[in-house]
Amino acid sequence: MSLNSHDLPNTISVAKGVRLAASLTTQDHVIIDGTFEGDLTCSHLYVGPSGVVTGTVTVKSAEILGRVSNQLSVETLLVLRSSGRVEGRFSYGEFEVEKGGVLSGSVETSGTRSEPSAIPSTSKALAAVEPTPRAKAKASPHARTLTLTKVQGATSQALRKGKR
Repeated sequence: MSLNSHDLPNTISVAKGVRLAASLTTQDHVIIDGTFEGDLTCSHLYVGPSGVVTGTVTVKSAEILGRVSNQLSVETLLVLRSSGRVEGRFSYGEFEVEKGGVLSGSVETSGTRSEPSAIPSTSKALAAVEPTPRAKAKASPHARTLTLTKVQGATSQALRKGKR
């Protein structure tokens, strides 16, 4: 399901076929179906299947169907759909990964748990995911750092310090 700026109020959208190189800070929602390069800070980020984001991204929550690379910091919930790919350094409070979604790089947990009202309902699929914890991760005993070795299936399990 692809979102458009009419689905959510106060939305900034980069349409498919558009390339934007910028530094963008907003309290609103951002939808990327095209290409964004630079620094991005927003409330909720939705990267559509054709979306590509490269740079430093800081958000409260994110749903990724396309590709995000370099650095991604998600305060509460990171949702990675089956077509999504996150590469580089990323941190999150909680995450969900659908089968086929790819996480590659350095992972760190923020320890921030989401509250149901804190995550915007950007798609019906977001609420319909049945969690199946199958992610394999190695947690450092002295830090909130995880090294993902393999992801199979969907997971909404928050991996925390000391949990294996």
